Amino acid sequence: MAGDWIKMRGALLDHPKIVHIARELGKTRAFRDWLTPGGGGEANGQICSEAALRCVTTALLMKVWSIAREHGCFVGDDLVLEHSEVNDLDQMAGAPGVGKAMQSVRWAVAKNGVTLPNFKEFNVPMTSAEKQKQYRERHGQRVKTVTNPLLFQGNENSDFVTSREEKRRSTPYIPPSRKSPKVPLPAQFGVSERVARLCSERGIENADAHLEHFLGYARAHDKRYADWDAALWNAIREDWAKIGDGRKRVAI
Repeated sequence: MAGDWIKMRGALLDHPKIVHIARELGKTRAFRDWLTPGGGGEANGQICSEAALRCVTTALLMKVWSIAREHGCFVGDDLVLEHSEVNDLDQMAGAPGVGKAMQSVRWAVAKNGVTLPNFKEFNVPMTSAEKQKQYRERHGQRVKTVTNPLLFQGNENSDFVTSREEKRRSTPYIPPSRKSPKVPLPAQFGVSERVARLCSERGIENADAHLEHFLGYARAHDKRYADWDAALWNAIREDWAKIGDGRKRVAI
């Protein structure tokens, strides 16, 4: 995998040191011949404009800085290439004369090998957490989902593409519903006041007989309920025992 990203200032092309480096490179016959094969002569200045030369210079410097950051080590704010020489920067850039030109503006110093002074000023190395965050953001932006146009309430010319991250931010969190757990038959379970009141309201007079049948059923099948009162009431109301409501009826 490639190294960390290199930050480039927006006005870098017009930086005085870039202008100076480009001028120094333009004076170098070997560089002119590299830039325009056969253009090593003085007339080459008519082939490549100063603006174009600054663009080329900036691209070459970005190559040097990227490779140096990948293989160098930080000593304070400086980036050190311990086993390199100034001329080795030409190999990193892929063009002759770059190392000497960088040295002329003190963007490269022959110290401890090669030192790039104050490299951290614009290229602070990222921590592992920052690298992971950048990776997630970069890949998260690539994943797009398309909303259903039939459900979209906006303007007909609106963009229907919504990222998953945007959906995640716009959808409120809904906590999962919590159901009471089912438990085995409680000890000393009987007809509660709640069930007794329901029986009284409906004229059911044999709740104890229904309870006896219900307890036998529950034990035989090792039943578990979240609400045992409700389960008993269902058994009474639906007459699981097939014994009716217990009311005596007078024959006419």
